[in-house]
Amino acid sequence: MKVIHLIVILILIQFDLFSQNNIIFSEDFEIANKQELTKKWKETSNLARMNLSSEKPPSSLGSKSLMMVFNADRPIVSHLFKSFDKGYNQLFARFYCKFSNNHSAISQFVKLGCYNPLSEYSQLDFNILPNGSDRFSGGPIVRSDFSSWDLSANWMGMKVNPDSGVLSNQFKSNPAIAANTNKWYCIEFMLKINDPVSSSNGELALWIDGRKVMHLGQGFPNGYWENHNFFPSTDNSAFEGFQWRADDNMKINYFWFLYYIKNASPGKTDTMWVDDIVLSTNYIGPIGGSNIYEDKKESEITVNYNHRTNSLSIIGLDNEELIQELKLFNLLGQNILNLSYSKEILTSNSELLFNQISLEKGLYFVYVKTSKKEFYSKLFNNPY
Repeated sequence: MKVIHLIVILILIQFDLFSQNNIIFSEDFEIANKQELTKKWKETSNLARMNLSSEKPPSSLGSKSLMMVFNADRPIVSHLFKSFDKGYNQLFARFYCKFSNNHSAISQFVKLGCYNPLSEYSQLDFNILPNGSDRFSGGPIVRSDFSSWDLSANWMGMKVNPDSGVLSNQFKSNPAIAANTNKWYCIEFMLKINDPVSSSNGELALWIDGRKVMHLGQGFPNGYWENHNFFPSTDNSAFEGFQWRADDNMKINYFWFLYYIKNASPGKTDTMWVDDIVLSTNYIGPIGGSNIYEDKKESEITVNYNHRTNSLSIIGLDNEELIQELKLFNLLGQNILNLSYSKEILTSNSELLFNQISLEKGLYFVYVKTSKKEFYSKLFNNPY
């Protein structure tokens, strides 16, 4: 076994400018047991119906996801709730999810929102008409017949259906974006508050598998209201926009992963898997580099980063083993470093300068191809 130190020169390297400092929260469920969820989330509900699972998205860099089960005979809501001491003007939330075959219609799902005053615990925010100074929320939803992905919102300017006890607006996708069961989806949505508070320039957007499918704001898109549902249509007037708040104190201060089914059939059990949740102040996108990690296991070989010398150390290679490729991925799976070597360049004492970047604090994944094998290793950089 030997230690190889790499001081890497950035020549013909693909470097992604996304900063991990934009990430305010992440959860990949790579934990020893589900009880550890209570350490990271402010509130968990129905933990008995949650389990860690080996089922995971093809592109995930980990080995686990969270499985949530809903039993119609014991219809208890399951959720993970996280509040933030600091409020945000705009947040993006990205997660992966998969639904079991013949899944029942979902009644309540994932959302970003605000409670004023801030609450460390979830509160009822549906079937309540916000007054502009108490609450708002918005996020993706699956239509009741499980045919498409839409957006849902609770806000001070929302339309109320007089024939229904449901106080929530839904915004339909056009064309409809299929919401199939037994398939992993990468879901990302964005909520932006209105500023100033007297305006309606707030926004709400949705991406499915990296493609923007809906974006609503002041003056876009064109469409029409039918009771509490908004349908895009070029033949109608522009959407009026969101006045999420009428109080300067209100900013986005919670994320709620909520799994509830109101009208499940007696005796029926539904299952959802969720993985790789990331909240950021910037757009996130799907995990990259998925083809690299398929069918490859994490190695016992370790990779360390020395922030003082700006170098990588690879520990555990054989003496005659030569590195041919090295790729570095950030927490989001974005490829930030991509190097190819010839065998003549890399000898047992090779050093290549890491000249133009230094790694931010955080978790990374390193892919290495040598003359003998391919593997990946986790790399945690904590310079403090």
